[in-house]
Amino acid sequence: MQIFYTCLPKVFDQSEDFIGSIGYLPLNNNQCRIDMKNKHYILIQEAKRAWLSIYLRMYEHQIQIQQQQHEYICI
Repeated sequence: MQIFYTCLPKVFDQSEDFIGSIGYLPLNNNQCRIDMKNKHYILIQEAKRAWLSIYLRMYEHQIQIQQQQHEYICI
């Protein structure tokens, strides 16, 4: 599933600050530096996926509650 980043709530942008930046990047090994940046990027993406999954479950739960309330009112 692909989701356009502008459709996500702004709280998802805060994950990059929450996870933090890489404090140490070796200056003498470019490949190691690239690998560390890639791993950092992957970690941020995985965190955003997990947050999105939780966000969607909460949204679905709220919909179910509203449907139950609507059914109760209609009875």
